Amino acid sequence: MTRSQLLALTAVLPLASALFATAASAAGRAAPIPAKDGELARAAAVAQEFYDFHFHHDMAFTVAGVKSRESWFEPGFYQLLLAEAGKPVSPEAAPLIEGDPFTDSQEYPQSFRIGEVHRVGDRVSVQVVVVWPTFERSFQVMLVPHGTRWLIADLRYDPKHSLRGLLEHGD
Repeated sequence: MTRSQLLALTAVLPLASALFATAASAAGRAAPIPAKDGELARAAAVAQEFYDFHFHHDMAFTVAGVKSRESWFEPGFYQLLLAEAGKPVSPEAAPLIEGDPFTDSQEYPQSFRIGEVHRVGDRVSVQVVVVWPTFERSFQVMLVPHGTRWLIADLRYDPKHSLRGLLEHGD
């Protein structure tokens, strides 16, 4: 490679990087997460993939919806979700889950972004920020290692409440 070709390539790389970041942001995605720990980056990528799928498909909490997302869930969590989605709805009682448990909302948000990523013991916590026109809210997606992959094992809405806790104990 000649010196002029090398200089041209050096000038193009920052532009390509800026274009990629702009395109990712415009698509409602966060730019790739810089992480010193490759495991953190892989876990965050699972959360990104899940929410990309979730936002581009029917977000209703149904048996079919849970089944279409099975590959992202830790097996025990998947079984809890499937059991709850399959419960008959009684007209006399409010369901345990109303709306979308994966965005913790009854009105579907317009977009999401991935926030901070942290190791918590043997788990990884990925912050997901969901966005509506006038506000946004965040929660933690908890992933566990399963074979060679990271899988979603819980969603922590706040320090005292999680989706898994709700499904297991009703709280």
